[in-house]
Amino acid sequence: MKRPILLVISAGLAVGLTGFASAQTQPSPPPMQPAQPAPAQPMQPGPAQPGTAVAGGTVTLNPPNNQGPKASAQLAQQGDNVVITLHAPADETTAVVFSGKCAPNGKPQATGPGTALQRLSNGTSQTTLPHAKVSDLVSTPHAIVVQGGNVAPYCGDVSTLTSAPPP
Repeated sequence: MKRPILLVISAGLAVGLTGFASAQTQPSPPPMQPAQPAPAQPMQPGPAQPGTAVAGGTVTLNPPNNQGPKASAQLAQQGDNVVITLHAPADETTAVVFSGKCAPNGKPQATGPGTALQRLSNGTSQTTLPHAKVSDLVSTPHAIVVQGGNVAPYCGDVSTLTSAPPP
């Protein structure tokens, strides 16, 4: 009786070795290549187009008659809010975004209400506008004014928003 059991065990071992041998003779698949990231597309400076989704960019704030150093405002869409970060000469202290535009000489021309932005400290401030969209600010006349100190106000039309770095 020992023979039939041994035969069954031998047959099972032979089948197992046959499967092992066939697994060894199949060619192995080529090694996985690491995924290559898509090449980054450079952002091209230029004004944002009305009616398009805008995630953010930079608005140059010019001094009157473009004489003197410039200031800048970075606008960024963060969820349902717009974050405005200002950079201006340190003696500029207050800022506002309003309905309207800047005159050719750089002076603000308000046509509607304004929203005060955080006071600048050492030439910088950051304000979150809740429930706002950068694309809405770009597509309708809005301007940002920074003023205070001993110099005339800086003014920048939000419609001139570009993806270029600040001045």
